[in-house]
Amino acid sequence: MHRNHRVNRAPALPIHYAFSQQELSEGNRAQLLPGGAIAFPAMLQAIAEAEVEVLLESYTLADDATGRAFLTALGEAAQRGVLVRLIVDGFGSLALPVQYLVELESRGAKTLVYRPVAPWRPHWGLFRRDHRKLLLVDGRVGFLGGLNLSDLYDARSEVGRSWRDLHLQLEGPSAQPLRHLFAATWNRHQPSDRRLPESTSVPAHPSGIAVQVLGNREYHHRSLIRRSFLHAARMARRSIWIANPYFIPDRLLARTLARAARHGVDVRILVPLRSDVRVCDLAARATFGHLLAAGVRIAEWHEGMVHAKAAVVDRVWATLGSYNFDRRSLRYNLEVMANLFDAGLAAAIAEELTVIFDRSTEIDRHAFGRRPLRDRIASWLAYQLRAWL
Repeated sequence: MHRNHRVNRAPALPIHYAFSQQELSEGNRAQLLPGGAIAFPAMLQAIAEAEVEVLLESYTLADDATGRAFLTALGEAAQRGVLVRLIVDGFGSLALPVQYLVELESRGAKTLVYRPVAPWRPHWGLFRRDHRKLLLVDGRVGFLGGLNLSDLYDARSEVGRSWRDLHLQLEGPSAQPLRHLFAATWNRHQPSDRRLPESTSVPAHPSGIAVQVLGNREYHHRSLIRRSFLHAARMARRSIWIANPYFIPDRLLARTLARAARHGVDVRILVPLRSDVRVCDLAARATFGHLLAAGVRIAEWHEGMVHAKAAVVDRVWATLGSYNFDRRSLRYNLEVMANLFDAGLAAAIAEELTVIFDRSTEIDRHAFGRRPLRDRIASWLAYQLRAWL
């Protein structure tokens, strides 16, 4: 049964976990939404209740029941006079029939395919992708996390039962940087008559929590999310728990985690046994020996795909969004993360990670060191490609 992880109170702010004051705001309400079975109905309801504006940005908008439900909701909102803007990634949504977007525009919405994989089209591209999963309604209610708009992420569908992911609902001043990120991407690829204002004013809730929304842009703030996590990890005194589907840490991140483990911090990493990108799995395992030797605990989810991009430090600071610990998220992708300065919400995310960790298979350091030579070679070769993964 779904646990209601809504957090509205205002605890003491653990400010030393904040790398910077950029986009840090107090007075927010936050609710953890574990999986599409919980998140998708909440998102569709927010769109149905929209009065002014709906901004939706997604790496994948699939041609399935989930994708079509969101397209229908957007079309209905546009028809009743709501300003509707949709951004989908040109690679992640490559299978989405173009007539769906044409039909949506005929109902009054405006759409953008971010960097289509087509050299004859403006702003086309191969490496730079929009990996965000972001929804903002009426400038005050926002959603972000790891969920693409696909049946794969919905446990109510047969194909989605083995995928585990996390999403977040925010209300309050943290909606403003979400709008700023969406508008900056939209405006960069639109003529002047279709541009959006980048900022709005959102009132704070008197009993809300502190949230910091951070995003990568095309050519700016590329390392901001990574630096923010590294800072929080260096502040850790008790625990660092990470869930990530494509965990290919660079040397600095690996050293930071290993050093924390050697100093007695409970460092745990949760990854899928087999993700949907096999070369990423192999590259990740090239880093495991060093981490395991330092005392880091690594567990592999065998029941399907762990797609959550989340971390919890000392059970008082947490981060959740679309960012993978790989070079692609650092260098090329548009990403968004929410840093949450609240013990209640951090504990709720830790609880979700604990459930998955306990049902996963923990890697034994000695057995991992005895793995076949062919596996070691495959991992080494895959790791040499990490700049493009």
